[in-house]
Amino acid sequence: MKQRRGSVLGIVLMLTMLLAIITAVVASNTLQNFRTTNWSGNAGTSRYIAFAGLQHAMLKLREDPKFSGPLDGEVDGQPELHYYVNVKNQTNKTATTVTDKWGFKTTTYSDPYSTTEIPENSAKIESEVRLKLTDKKERSLSGVIGTAVWKPTGFVNAASARSAVMLQGGSTTKAYDFTKYTGGARDTKSTDKMDGYIDPLTNTTEDGAHLQTAEMMHISDTSKAEGDLTKPPDPTTEAAAAIAEAQAAALKARMAISAPDLAAALPPTPVTPTASVHYTGDLKPGAPGSIVPAKSPYPLSEAILELSSFPAETKEITYTDKDGKKQTATVSTPMTLPSNKAYKSISVPKDQTLILTGGQYYISDEFKIDGSIQIDSSKGDVIVYVGKTMTVNGEVNFQGDPATMQVYFTSEDKPIDPKTGLPIVRGFSTLNLNKDSKATMVAEGADLITRIDGARLLGAVSAEAVWMKNGASIEYDTNLKGRQMAGGSVWKLQGVYETTF
Repeated sequence: MKQRRGSVLGIVLMLTMLLAIITAVVASNTLQNFRTTNWSGNAGTSRYIAFAGLQHAMLKLREDPKFSGPLDGEVDGQPELHYYVNVKNQTNKTATTVTDKWGFKTTTYSDPYSTTEIPENSAKIESEVRLKLTDKKERSLSGVIGTAVWKPTGFVNAASARSAVMLQGGSTTKAYDFTKYTGGARDTKSTDKMDGYIDPLTNTTEDGAHLQTAEMMHISDTSKAEGDLTKPPDPTTEAAAAIAEAQAAALKARMAISAPDLAAALPPTPVTPTASVHYTGDLKPGAPGSIVPAKSPYPLSEAILELSSFPAETKEITYTDKDGKKQTATVSTPMTLPSNKAYKSISVPKDQTLILTGGQYYISDEFKIDGSIQIDSSKGDVIVYVGKTMTVNGEVNFQGDPATMQVYFTSEDKPIDPKTGLPIVRGFSTLNLNKDSKATMVAEGADLITRIDGARLLGAVSAEAVWMKNGASIEYDTNLKGRQMAGGSVWKLQGVYETTF
């Protein structure tokens, strides 16, 4: 009996061991299947995460056309997955400036990467997704590589308009190289820095100050453009003339909704400008490139602050009057407005100064300058988005660098259709530079109506229509060509393909 009990115990032990082995094998297979399924799921998800990294890089390029370098991001709900992006920006060229014996400066630019790997005016974006297994070890899942192509700035003309360019009352456009002046440097004591050097315009293709329009160009009396004119070709037959007259009537009717004063001033039929009298360059057939509509960087609901009075920060100064007597006066100190914020309206009172710093500003309604706007570009260009109207009666960044003050109109004002009483889908915005005002900037809006009335714009404008009158002037900086702008420069993604690991 005892022998039987011993044999039974041995059989039980063997069966137990066998069951343990079977259980271990099944558990191992289950765990392996789980890992394989989980890995497959992570690998599939990572494709979409890699594309998210690609879009993150495109967003950075649109915000900062000079961006180059690494990016990384986590995934909501899946903290074990991360994307790592590297942007190699070929447009972020290295500048080398050489001063000759006469004091004039020449700047050359070199590509940071081989043009064989990365073509000019483009950036290579590499987005890789990794699975964090431990704090120290990572495993690559998948990735994508894309090429972003940059379209150079739209500010290649003094004035570019989709509908109409009109110069009246002795208005002019000129071209200057703002880096070249008598003596090789800007005269900080001069009241008119533009008089120091006038570009000879020996090559109008390079020097600028050109005018472009897609529909109508009208230059009257003593008004004149230093540069080329690009406009639709003049009709050569009666049928073509009839079509041109009908188009002019349609333009006047369209302008009557958003700019009735401009519509009233437009001629009934297109008038060809006269060579040497109205322009110094060539008359070319064609039309300007399309203007990319600007989008506000903040929701309209965030634009609630109306800034119309500044903090009472004043100081007393002592000066000597024209009779040699010492006098004292109380003056207000400039106010620095924080960037990267949304405002409903901003009004700068006369005799007061507002300092804008590098970054973005969104003004949904009206931006009015009766005083002065100064620019602090030590941390980058100032980029202002305006929803409806910008009116300048004072000075904006005067005699500064035009590219450091970029204004983009988002066309949020919707005119009312008189027949239906409903807002018209296509909005409009206005830029008014009034008598004796001075602004150094670039401005752009797909539905922008620009009026420059006896004022000076040092820079360039691209709009739906540009109307210059009463001795107005646009003084174009030839250095704007090729400059990267927040709104004028467009990035497009192409040539995307996946990589595997």
